[in-house]
Amino acid sequence: VYDVVIEGCAIEVIIPNVFTPNGDGLNDGFEIKNLDGPDFHLRIYNRWGTLVFDNENFMKSWDGQINGSPASDGAYYYILEVDPTIQTVGNKHTYKGFLEVVK
Repeated sequence: VYDVVIEGCAIEVIIPNVFTPNGDGLNDGFEIKNLDGPDFHLRIYNRWGTLVFDNENFMKSWDGQINGSPASDGAYYYILEVDPTIQTVGNKHTYKGFLEVVK
């Protein structure tokens, strides 16, 4: 499992690229580390571009559920927007990347 470390922020934002929502208590949620504050927006899309998770003021982990059902294994795409007044120096930051769901 690797983490994506974002530099250029007031603090280091750590975004995992894999999680395993299988109920074993290890890496069961997609959790972005070091987000301190209310001004974040996280969107996650499946491989076909369908929005499967959308949360403004993202302060909790995504549990891998899509409309109450477990997400399928595979690649997902995330977009995280961070308000500059909380985390960054300068303009609003948008982070984009891929996330792998493995059970």
